[in-house]
Amino acid sequence: MGCLPARMTCKTRPPDTEEPSEYDGISPLFPSVTALSMGFTRREPEWEEFSVASTTSTDLKSQSTAISNGIGSLHREHYGRGADRIRTTIHPELAVTVLEDCFTPVEKTMVSEGAFEKVRETRIMFQDWMGPKFIEIVERATGRKVRSFFSQVGHDPDVAIEVFLFEPPQASPDGKPTLPEPAAKL
Repeated sequence: MGCLPARMTCKTRPPDTEEPSEYDGISPLFPSVTALSMGFTRREPEWEEFSVASTTSTDLKSQSTAISNGIGSLHREHYGRGADRIRTTIHPELAVTVLEDCFTPVEKTMVSEGAFEKVRETRIMFQDWMGPKFIEIVERATGRKVRSFFSQVGHDPDVAIEVFLFEPPQASPDGKPTLPEPAAKL
């Protein structure tokens, strides 16, 4: 996926210290909740000082769960069934929700009869209509402003993906980017 970060780097020991860090040499291709909770940061100038070390993996997990549950609930409400598996991953710049085995029995029949494009057309139209509700769920869970939302569906395998791009973090008085707190749970 081209929009995900190509390289993440970790915090290492301070320059004036010779003690090795437990994170020296770690360089994952894509951040995850675990990587973010370990203090990985982006190399691009906009994100150079950005660190989610203050956000614990428990916070990210609860935010991811809230997003997955909210989006799954909307799918169940409007399609009559939800996906069999939903997972959300939160990155510094975006949140991605993957819904697996999400088609209704009618849609599965249409796909098997060669009408996947009609299923995709209907799903994309629905996602466009529901976009503001999906964005509200993500913004409430993360406390971040979503600047753009994208949705896509595929049939082999049966999977849908929702991508939410965040606004860059606001700078604090000391010039470092900060993240707002997630909205209070209702």
